[in-house]
This record gives sequence, C-alpha cells and structure tokens, in this order.
Amino acid sequence: NRAAVFKEKLIGANAGVLFTQEADALVPQALTKDGLFHPIDKQNPQDGAFIFLRADLWEPDYEIIPLDRYEGYKNGRVNLILATSLSGEKFLLASAHGNSTRAEDGRLQIALTMEKFEELAPSYDGLQLIIGIDANTKTEEDVQALREHLDSLGLIGTSVGPT
Repeated sequence: NRAAVFKEKLIGANAGVLFTQEADALVPQALTKDGLFHPIDKQNPQDGAFIFLRADLWEPDYEIIPLDRYEGYKNGRVNLILATSLSGEKFLLASAHGNSTRAEDGRLQIALTMEKFEELAPSYDGLQLIIGIDANTKTEEDVQALREHLDSLGLIGTSVGPT
C-alpha cells in the first residue's frame, strides 16, 4: 500500500523527524507499528498535521503545546510539541496546514508559532524551532508574501517542492 512505500522512502532518506499535513489513518499506522517512529496519539488527528519523531533519535515523551490563539488549533490544523532529542537538545516542532483559500492563514500559523517559541525560549536553554508547513501559497504573490514574512521573523524557509 501507499503508506508502506512512503515508510520505505523515509527509511531510505534517514528521516529523523517528519511533518505531515492531511495524512490519512494509514500513515500513522504504518510509521509507528514497528516502532520506527514514536506514537502520535497525543496529537490532534483531525487534519492529519502530525509530527513523527524517529524512535532512535528522540525521547519518547513529548509535551503538547497548545496554540489556543489560533482558531484552527482545535480542528488540528496545527500541532505543536516540545520534544527532546536523545542528545538532550530541546525543540519546539510544529506541523501546520494553512487554509487552501486564504494564504494569510499559513503566515498567521507561523507568527503564532514564533510567539509561542519566544514565550518558551527563556525556560529552555538553546531551544530550537522547526516548522513543517503546507502554507498553501497558490500564487507568486503568496510565495513572496510568505518569504517576506519569514524574513521579518528571522526564519529561514526551505522548499521541498510538491510532495
């Protein structure tokens, strides 16, 4: 099945963390069944915006960080977790899925995640932030607005292209 093929590609890529958006129920089953990735049962499953942590690189326990100021949080459009690598590094990780008809929604998710990062950073020495987002930038103007938004927040954006 498609989830099994996906899992094999992740193993081949040596992926340590995976952010999904709109993942169906087969993806979590395939990625967690053999213990390759830690369970995601504490994350809101509604929109499939999951964060998968590879078991041989991350502590199994992570903390869910609520993003109550974002209206889509309760619908699972963004999951935030505070995770610790086995080497002891702390990360705020976010998997986000912007609204497909409002490109500004993805920028809002990023801004609110950055606010949460700044709120948590003083309590965790060396806290790092990684956001995996489907920002739903449909036009060149949307892409430019996203890049400018990231720059204004001091974030570096990368693109993996269509997936």
